[in-house]
Amino acid sequence: MTRRLRVLVAEDDTSIQRVTEVILKDLGCEVFVASTGQEALDRARSRPRMVVVEIILPDASGLEICRKIHRMCPRAPILLLSGKGPSLLAQSVESSKEIARGYGASDFLTKPFEIAELRDWFTRWIEEIR
Repeated sequence: MTRRLRVLVAEDDTSIQRVTEVILKDLGCEVFVASTGQEALDRARSRPRMVVVEIILPDASGLEICRKIHRMCPRAPILLLSGKGPSLLAQSVESSKEIARGYGASDFLTKPFEIAELRDWFTRWIEEIR
């Protein structure tokens, strides 16, 4: 039997938490949810194989949490989510992706997003990891 892929979701919006968790569990993953930056760092000690981080968490910058998790789990792809659009980091999505990569993120996704887009991202990375 194949071991379930551990995924950490650091997101304070409960609706995004639920959608993400449903998609990941449907794809056969074990999901750990964190609502704060500190909780995300604590859960990252379990060495998740994939990570989702909201750019603004209640107690910390998602960028800094992303950087710290990347140091702890350098092989885990990290998806950085932003509810503020690309302008939070830069003027364009491509510029925002480059900035996010500088913090260790593999990709950047702006909310609101299509559920299919999120599922496709997870599916692609799960296939690469396995």
